Amino acid sequence: MKELREAKSFTHKDLAARINDTPKKSLESALLEQGKDMRSAWRVRDEVLGRISVSAETVERWEKVGFGVQRGTRAAHKFYSSHAFRALCEDLDPGPDDMDKERSNHTLQPGDSVVRPIAEGRPALRENATGEAEFLVVPDGFGGTFLKEVQDVTDADYKAIKTYREEEAAFVEAERKKRLDDFVREETIDMDLEIARLLEEDEPGA
Repeated sequence: MKELREAKSFTHKDLAARINDTPKKSLESALLEQGKDMRSAWRVRDEVLGRISVSAETVERWEKVGFGVQRGTRAAHKFYSSHAFRALCEDLDPGPDDMDKERSNHTLQPGDSVVRPIAEGRPALRENATGEAEFLVVPDGFGGTFLKEVQDVTDADYKAIKTYREEEAAFVEAERKKRLDDFVREETIDMDLEIARLLEEDEPGA
């Protein structure tokens, strides 16, 4: 991504501005088509842009540590379907493998475990503990996660993890089927057009 940006002589600030300009123009056109007056239209535009705009710091972070979403997750689907990512691709025009590094993120998912230092004053979990403890990644119920020491994890936490994984798997499967259905539909349309063309060629006088 850095190489693509530098090849076009964009600074991080330049690229962020270009990314933000794409949804801005789309929003303005859509709002004006709805017949909204200028004052209310720009207010709505600014509110929406405030939620979806990216900063130069965000662009720089993408280059250094990647997009921060793991492939095959709802978070990845949301990010790769976002205005920001679509605008990024329009501005940089990457090839199929140009942003593999930025896409290759492994993020902690509910049910994963990690070892972290034990908080001061917390009891050790093992007799041979060396100041570290095992933590489990638990859904927070609001779309995020938090770390919880294994000794504190409850049955409700394990149930929440199970539910999250089931929902995640169902979402990924639904998206897979949707992409397959879209592919089949496009192939069918192309086939129908080709058949129609061949029939026209076979007509007398064609």
